[in-house]
Amino acid sequence: QKQLELDASKKHNNNVLNTLFISVPERPSPVPFAQENYHELPSDFPPGAYIRMGPNGADYGEGFLDGDGMLHTITFPPNAAKCLYSSTYVDSLGRQKERQIGGRYVGTLGAAPKGLGLLGAVAQNMWMTKSTNGQKDTCNTAISVHGGRILALMEQGLPSELSIQRDGSVKTLNAGTYLDGALPKNDILTGGQLSAHGKTCPFTGDRIHVSYCTSNKPYARVDIFSINDEGEGFQAKKSFDVNLDVPSMIHDCAITEKYAVVLDFP
Repeated sequence: QKQLELDASKKHNNNVLNTLFISVPERPSPVPFAQENYHELPSDFPPGAYIRMGPNGADYGEGFLDGDGMLHTITFPPNAAKCLYSSTYVDSLGRQKERQIGGRYVGTLGAAPKGLGLLGAVAQNMWMTKSTNGQKDTCNTAISVHGGRILALMEQGLPSELSIQRDGSVKTLNAGTYLDGALPKNDILTGGQLSAHGKTCPFTGDRIHVSYCTSNKPYARVDIFSINDEGEGFQAKKSFDVNLDVPSMIHDCAITEKYAVVLDFP
C-alpha cells in the first residue's frame, strides 16, 4: 500500500489526497472491526448499515473515475453487537461481460477531455466485446435508496439493484435494470438512462431524477418515482421531457416544494 501511494504521488503529490486515488482489495465477506479501532456502541443504538460508494480498481494509466463501483459497508447488528465491515464490487453487466470473455474494458472517462482518445477507447471496447457497447456500466457514482430498493448509479449507464444482507454482505440483485420498464432504452454513450444524483421529496416521499441525453432531442428528462402500497420504491409515477436548445451534461438537480430545477449550464 505504501509503495502504491508513493507511485501515485509522482502524478499528484498531495500527501492528504494521495490515498484517495489508491485502489483497495475487495473483501466481500464481512469481518469484525479490529479491536484497536472499535468502541462500544450504546445499548439502544439502532441496527442497520452505513454504505459508501466510490470508483475502485482503475489501472494506473486510466482515470480515477474509470474504476468499478465498490461499496464499503459498515453493518450495525442488533443489541449493539460488534460492527462488521465489507468492501464489495457492484456486479454490473460490464463486470459480468469481462468474466465471460476473459478480457477487460478500457477506461473511457480518463480520456474524456480528449475526443480522439475517448473514441479510441470506445472503439477498442466495442471490438473486444463484439458488441456496440463501448462504455462500461461501472455504477460507481452514487447510491440511491427509495422504498427499500437500493440502486448503484452512474451518469452514463443503467443502474444495478443491490441488497444488503443481515450479515453485512452485499449482493447485486439485478444488473443493468430498466426499473420494470420505467427507463428508456437510450444510447448509453450519450446519457439518458438515469441521473446519478436524484432527490427525495420530504413531503411526498417521491424520488426525482433529472437525466440528460446529448445525442438527440429531448436533451433532458424529469422522472418521478413513487412508493407503491407494498412499500416498494422506484415505481414510475410520471416522466416528462425538457426541450433544451442544446445538449448539456446535467450532473445534478434541485427540488423545491413545487418545482424540479433543471441545471442547464453552458
